[in-house]
Amino acid sequence: MLEIHRDNIRDRVIKMYKKANAGHIGSSLSCLKMVTFIKFGLMKNGRQFILSKGHAAALLYSVLAEAGEFSAADIETFYQNGTCLPAHPPVNQIKPKFCSRVILPICPIFTHAYET
Repeated sequence: MLEIHRDNIRDRVIKMYKKANAGHIGSSLSCLKMVTFIKFGLMKNGRQFILSKGHAAALLYSVLAEAGEFSAADIETFYQNGTCLPAHPPVNQIKPKFCSRVILPICPIFTHAYET
């Protein structure tokens, strides 16, 4: 099951960057397996996920889409003017319903799942 999530997330990330014609694709792909495992392999209800790697925003959005937190229509707006999904996640500005289990940012290259 993790492989299916990983492949869906990877494909979505690549499509997002291609459509935007910009971005830091290496940042998203470099931590794809780790983030997929944490979100879909380790995390349980009531846990929060902290990813403070701003250049991996597309990965974060794609993982949230895979988890049902973002719709395909939301993902289509990535990196566009007026989007709620900019290239770097804005602190405390993403709609709360999408951030029920996500907090950004804490410190560079810090990823952790913990009990709340």
